[in-house]
Amino acid sequence: NMPLSNKNGSSANCNNNTDPPKKRNARTPEEELERQIIQKLASRSYHLPGYKLFRDWAQYLFNNHPVLGICFHHKLHPLKMRQRLIILLGSFFYGVAITN
Repeated sequence: NMPLSNKNGSSANCNNNTDPPKKRNARTPEEELERQIIQKLASRSYHLPGYKLFRDWAQYLFNNHPVLGICFHHKLHPLKMRQRLIILLGSFFYGVAITN
């Protein structure tokens, strides 16, 4: 805070607020973990924080398989059921069209 001079020569601070600055984007540990999981799922990561070997394999399979992913995808995965269904139907119709 830089002191400012008044007309009478006395100085005053710009900021009279003595409260410590607040963090605007402070996240709870649960929100931070969710943010990390969403980023990992979006990048098709093999490992999620807190998962063991079998659980990592199962989540990867369920999130990346075209049919299983429709029903069993992770609740935080950015692709939702409708988008997955559209992708599955598009790939099915592409396969049918290319074989004719």
